[in-house]
Formats: sequence, C-alpha cells, structure tokens
Amino acid sequence: MKARLMAGIMMGVLAMGAQLAHGDSTGWNVISEQDPSAALTHIRFIIRSGSLSDPAGKAGLAYFTARAMLRGTQTRPYQDLNNAIESLGGSVSVSVDGTQTVFDATVLTSNLVDFLGIMSDVFTHPAFAVSDMNLLQKILYGELRTSLQDGQTLASRAVMKVAYAGTALAHPPEGTIASVSAVTPGDAQAFFGAHYTRENMVIGITSSDPSAVIELEQQLDPIPHGALDGQQLPPPSGIQGQGVQAIVVDREGLDTVPVFVATPGIGDPDPAMLGLEAGNFVFGGDTTSRLFQVLRVQNGWTYGVYSSYQQILAPKTQPGLFSIYLYPSAKFFSPCISETLTLLQSYAAQGITASELSLAQSSLSNSYPFQLDSAINRLGWDLRSALTGRPFLTAAQYSAAVSQLNLSSVNTQIAAKTNTKDLLVVAVGDPPTLQPILAALPGVKSVKVVNVNP
Repeated sequence: MKARLMAGIMMGVLAMGAQLAHGDSTGWNVISEQDPSAALTHIRFIIRSGSLSDPAGKAGLAYFTARAMLRGTQTRPYQDLNNAIESLGGSVSVSVDGTQTVFDATVLTSNLVDFLGIMSDVFTHPAFAVSDMNLLQKILYGELRTSLQDGQTLASRAVMKVAYAGTALAHPPEGTIASVSAVTPGDAQAFFGAHYTRENMVIGITSSDPSAVIELEQQLDPIPHGALDGQQLPPPSGIQGQGVQAIVVDREGLDTVPVFVATPGIGDPDPAMLGLEAGNFVFGGDTTSRLFQVLRVQNGWTYGVYSSYQQILAPKTQPGLFSIYLYPSAKFFSPCISETLTLLQSYAAQGITASELSLAQSSLSNSYPFQLDSAINRLGWDLRSALTGRPFLTAAQYSAAVSQLNLSSVNTQIAAKTNTKDLLVVAVGDPPTLQPILAALPGVKSVKVVNVNP
C-alpha cells in the first residue's frame, strides 16, 4: 500500500516495512504493520485526548466516556454489543493517561470487516443510557478502591499529586470516587462529541490482510472530521526548584515500604535519551545494575529495585519524570533509602565506567531485537514514534547507534540531565515510623503526610 506522510509530525525511521497512511483530505492517521502468518488482527485506536482534557471538577471524564462507549450503542444494548464482539473472536480494552485514551482491540482476521463495523458503531453512536451510566459509576467506584490496595499505585499517585499539583495530572486519570460521581451522561456525550473525531485519532493495525487499512478507513468513514486536541504534559513544578521533599502515604501494617524517588526527566525524543538509557541500564535498569546489586544482592534490604524514565508516566514528547522504585522490608527501610540516595548522587556526579558502558552497549544491542520480534511490538514502536517523535530504529540501526556512544558524552549527559537537587521521596507506611527516617535524609527539611483517596 502506498504510504502517505502524517502532516505536522517529525518522523524517525519506520522499520520493518511499517506503513503510515494519513495526512490527506480523508483526515485519517493510520499506521500498519504487515503480519502475513497471523490469524489475529490487532488494532489500537488512540484518541489524542486524556485526563488533561477533563473539565475542572470532573477528573476521569475521558476514561469514563471511553468505558461508557463500550456499555452499548444506540442499536446494540450492552449485552448485545458484548455478544457481537465475542462472537467474532474479538476483545476490546480501554486505558487512559494524561494525553490519550487507547482502545486495544483484537479480532480474528477473517472477521475483521464485521468487527470494524461494530467499532464504527461504538465510535459514532454510543448510547450513554442513564441506567448503564449509573451502573458504570458503581463499577468504577469498586475499581478505584481496589487499585489502592497496591502499594506501588499508592506511591505513584502521591508522586503525581505533589509533582503536578494544580494541574489535571495531580488526579489519577481514572478519576476519584468524588469526581466520577459528578459525571453525567451529558458530560460523557459532550466529551465524546468534542474529541472523537478522525483528526484526533491515530490508529495502528497489524494484519495478514494487505487491504486491512482500506477496509478500516471504509468501515470507520462515519467518524466525523474535527480538530486535534494536542494536550501537552505540564512541567512537574511541584518538584522543580523545590529541593528535597519527603512524603509519607499513611498505610499501617505493611511488611514492606513501597518507595518512589522521583526527579524531573526528559522528553522521549531528546537526543540524549539513548545515552541516558545506557546509563540507566548500569544504574537501575536491570538485575545487573548498581541499585539491584547493592540493595538486593549484597545487602538483602529490598525485594526489588528499578529505575526508569517511564515508570510513572508513559513516553511523551515533553519531559516527564525519572524515578526509582523499590520496596524494601520495613525493618531495612532506613539503610536502604539512605543508600539509594547515595548511589543516585554518585551516579549523577561520577557517571559510569568504561567497562559498565561496554556491558550496557552489548546487553542493549542484544536485547533490542526482542522488542521487534512481533508485529504488535513493532506497531508499538511505530505509534510511539508518531506520537512522541522518537525515531523507530531497526535492530541494525539501534546497534550501530548504541555502539557509537562515547563514555565522556554519556557521563556529561548523566550529569546534566540527572537532577539530584530536586527530589521527591514518597514512602508508603506508618507515619510515626517513617517520618524520623525520612527527616534524617540529607537535605530534607520537613516530612509531610499526604492522603491518597480512591
């Protein structure tokens, strides 16, 4: 199929024969990956509106709207819609973050046309019936309560609440019980009408059928034209320039202490990202890393520890957060968090060694092809490239780029991009136990207790 270029987005290299079809008068933004032997077709419908597009006081509206769309259409009540999807060997799930809502769908390729017809109905004629919306609210209340049984979720939500205070990102993208209870069917209908347009969508598809993109555009043709939303991540002003902050999320009786250490990060297409990912592999990206070896292997303080630029926020064009997540035994929390910050300071100040870089280069080059081993994985990179501007490299291109990393330049990037002056340390546990430990950390002047409610 002839590829058409997406207007307004700087693209990197699209690998593995991916095809990008969009930018013309049809308004479609479609990326395809051919998978000749596959019996299943995977489709990812990305609406470029997420929680940053939620109105004030109604956090979670983007997510509620997407979930509500799958509760039935004007011609297919909820059970009929479910039955129709399942009878075709299909499934659909929904997720949301600050800038996008994603419908992940899978169906038997032989039933693709009929499935696309159903999805066209979902994307053009959702019912938003009052009874179904009331039931959906109750379902979401339960899910919100259940999600906070997980310590890592508690810690990450506290990070977002502080780092992005005053913005929509301070609230979970799924909303809270209070905000979801304020949502009405009319709110969902209005959000749907404003954001579910073809210019505000990017669609990725893997299929063995070369005509899949044509079928997709034809079946989804009833979706109206509209404007691109284009929300961008705000800066983490609750961390930047704030020094070292310590936060406790009150949860008693835990055997472990879930902890995030967060600092401002960089955008996905930043030219320094490749070198920083190599540096992070050494620091906390693998079981061979410094963090894991010192905190887990040598001392046995924590059950696990990892660092990443995408632990809390998905890759975006704008800078997000660099974070460390660990969950030490409660009795070892004090030495573990102290040593974590010492290792971070050392990493930022001194960088990595030549032998560590060599190991990272070899390991990353050898593992990268596994990220491209399936059409759905390649499609993920295609979409990431289209949405954030980060180039999608073939295995050969990636290996060549990694092999060219220079120790001096990598260490310069680590020093320049790893902010250890502005840190947010969030620990989940018993405040009277954790507060004095956190208060004793270098640079911490006070410890606050933050409530994270469903």
